Amino acid sequence: MLKKVRIYFSVLLAIGLLLVTSLPAFAAISGFVAKDGSDIHYEYGYSELQSSYVDKQLGDASPLYDHFSSGKSTVSLLDTVKGYVDYLDVQSAFVDAQLEGNAFDANNYTETLAKAFTMPNSFKKVVVVDGNIVEQDVNISQAAKFNDASITVGGVPLSIVLDTAGLNGTLDLSTALATDVVTEGSVTSNKDAILTLTSVKAADGTDKLSLLTAAGCPTTQALTANTATSLNLITYLGSLDSQGDGVSLEILRTAFGNSVEINGTLGSSTVQLAITLQ
Repeated sequence: MLKKVRIYFSVLLAIGLLLVTSLPAFAAISGFVAKDGSDIHYEYGYSELQSSYVDKQLGDASPLYDHFSSGKSTVSLLDTVKGYVDYLDVQSAFVDAQLEGNAFDANNYTETLAKAFTMPNSFKKVVVVDGNIVEQDVNISQAAKFNDASITVGGVPLSIVLDTAGLNGTLDLSTALATDVVTEGSVTSNKDAILTLTSVKAADGTDKLSLLTAAGCPTTQALTANTATSLNLITYLGSLDSQGDGVSLEILRTAFGNSVEINGTLGSSTVQLAITLQ
């Protein structure tokens, strides 16, 4: 019985999760990591692999899924909040849930309880360009990441919780008073890099970046290695509040709803900050 459950889980991770289209905001499996017989690790994007799997089922060309499913074993899942987590740990949790007759939420488990997975310093990110597989070399020790990040609310600097990769952060302001004012934000990166804003999404998914650029907020900002840099974004959020001393939580909640998701790139890496507003 146990063996059958483990086989079922392998199929679920390799195929079933690729078909999931409704994932909770800010907490989701965003990638898969597999390794081959030579211990080379390959990372695949969730949505890209999902699309490739569908192509496979339709009988169309599916180079990404073919690459993923050929001679490799899954070793890690990439969670947008926690970073890389151990596949075998998630597998064991799934098996336990099945044997106990309980539902299993893979996204919630990877975000909260899953063991971290240590990626090798060098691995390959697999993408498809013009229908062909391209293996991009990634060196973690050279990639830009955040070492520290904070936002000042009501005069108090609040640390942003960063994942193990230093690329995704979360901040819970749900208990902040409506009159509390956000006045400043700062980040520190491990190397010189350009921080680029790509979207600022409200809880309903609407991109509000244009509101900030209309107020003069630049979408790019240079960061200097190991030096705290004030975030232009936080400064220009003040344009939403006529008081001129920052932006209150009341204004932010009115403009964005229950949450705001800030997306961008840091050098060649994708970054995200998810803020719960209420």
